[in-house]
Amino acid sequence: MPVLNVGKEAEKGDEIRRKAYSLLKDTPEINFFGNMESRDLLSGKYDVVVADGFSGNVLVKSTEGTALELLKKLKRDIYSKPIYKLGALLMKRMFMEEKEFMNYQNYGGSVMLGTTKTVVKGHGSSKASAVRKCIEQAYRMEVSGLSGKIEEVIMKYEHYEF
Repeated sequence: MPVLNVGKEAEKGDEIRRKAYSLLKDTPEINFFGNMESRDLLSGKYDVVVADGFSGNVLVKSTEGTALELLKKLKRDIYSKPIYKLGALLMKRMFMEEKEFMNYQNYGGSVMLGTTKTVVKGHGSSKASAVRKCIEQAYRMEVSGLSGKIEEVIMKYEHYEF
């Protein structure tokens, strides 16, 4: 897991990000990758990203907004020329698969790790199916004892001050 930061170098960012980097680097139980810039979020390299609530929310909303605007532009461009329409028709299945892949309703929410209780934060526009997925995520976390396991690891390093 990486720390969301303004650069990949260890000395980058404000004090809390530098401390998070140091804590995670010194925690052998964690598969730590160092710092991550926001442009790497969709690279597929990371399953978990460490971020404070504000920065994480800005990252997710910026990424979502960029993807939506890009799709709108792509749709406008496709309808701008008959040859593009033909090409899009040939790629219709792929476009539908990508649409489903990018639909947050299919995934549930963001898991808040390191909290005392199990927390899954859903999208503000979540429909019933996404809320159900959030509940399923929270249930799996609770049954697995994930929060307790994280607490055990954190308590080993309680000398870190935040």
